[in-house]
Amino acid sequence: MGFDLALLYFFHSLAGVNRLLDFLIVFIGSTLPYLVAAAVLILPFILIDIDGKQRLSKMGVIFYAFFSGVIARFGITEIIRFVYYRPRPFMALHFNPLIPHETSGSFPSGHAVFFFALAMSIWFYNKKFGWYLFGLTAIICLARVSAGVHWPSDIAGGAIIGILTSIGIEFLRKRISKKSKNES
Repeated sequence: MGFDLALLYFFHSLAGVNRLLDFLIVFIGSTLPYLVAAAVLILPFILIDIDGKQRLSKMGVIFYAFFSGVIARFGITEIIRFVYYRPRPFMALHFNPLIPHETSGSFPSGHAVFFFALAMSIWFYNKKFGWYLFGLTAIICLARVSAGVHWPSDIAGGAIIGILTSIGIEFLRKRISKKSKNES
């Protein structure tokens, strides 16, 4: 836990330095995730002129991306948290976090799980947009460490779970698609 604690102290040392930085940490860690999710829902339709068939295809990609995120966050994460409880940094180290948070378990980070699954799912279909989502996800997660609501290892574990869930769902999607084409 030494490296995890050292990283937490490094990022959390940014909190409380000045009001602007605190505002940015809170905004990035608590509001930006909603904006990113909305962008994933809306931007593919705004940026590219598409006909009806392509629209259905894009809706399918968005569905699978959110499906991956929801399965990872509300399925796998909750199972892990049911079996393993890890207190959040602000609870273990007795300080007030920048982002108010309940005292639920912190491992794995639900934000990391959901947004890494989302980014990976989008990356399968659009590498450039996927890389942007990975970058935004990393920034969101670092802000949550800076705010004191997650350990760095919560983020790393969440990233692994989200990415692997997305890979698994994409594998199943391709398998089902291939099977239905063979039956036709």
